[in-house]
Order: sequence, then C-alpha cells, then structure tokens
Amino acid sequence: MNLSLIIAIRQISKCRESAAEYLDLRRANLEGANLRHTDLWRANLRNANLWRADLRGTILPPTHNKLRTPWGWAIITHDHIQIGCQSHAVDEWACFADDEIKGMARGALE
Repeated sequence: MNLSLIIAIRQISKCRESAAEYLDLRRANLEGANLRHTDLWRANLRNANLWRADLRGTILPPTHNKLRTPWGWAIITHDHIQIGCQSHAVDEWACFADDEIKGMARGALE
C-alpha cells in the first residue's frame, strides 16, 4: 500500500463522520481502496486514481474532470453521469435495474 493511499484513507475515515468536511484528494492513488458508502461530495478528486476502488454506495462529487473508476472513465456533473460511452441523467442512473446496467457493458457490476 503506498503512502498517498494511506493518507487518503485516513482523511476519508475522518470524513465518514462529517460529510461537510472538505477533502483534498487531488492526485491521490486510491487504487483498490474500500470507499464503500463514503460521502465524497465535497472532496477534490481531480486526477485521483479510483481504479478498482470499491465505490458501491459512495456519493461522488460533481466534476467536469475525468475520474478513473472501476467501470472506466467517468464524468459527473450536477445532472448527468457519463461512464464510458453510457451517458444518462442522474435520476435515470438511480432508477436502472441491475440487469439494465449489466447489459450496458461486460463486467459493469463486478
């Protein structure tokens, strides 16, 4: 485990208590991190590596920057989320059934 991941996990652990706290995770290497059910709404994730991170239930911030996620590159804005070639309104993503998401890409829910 690298030093930037350890520092980021400590910051995230503190943030789980208080969602209002700002997190500076720019360029953090969070590859493989367990971020399940973490509120990262106020986090700066610019150029953060989220590859293979467990983001199930995680609240991600709106950004016009690309995020490297377990499902490919993602762009999140206040009303849309694009993951790979799939772009939908936030409300649509929330309503998709697991079978619909599985049909979007191989390994989509793994």
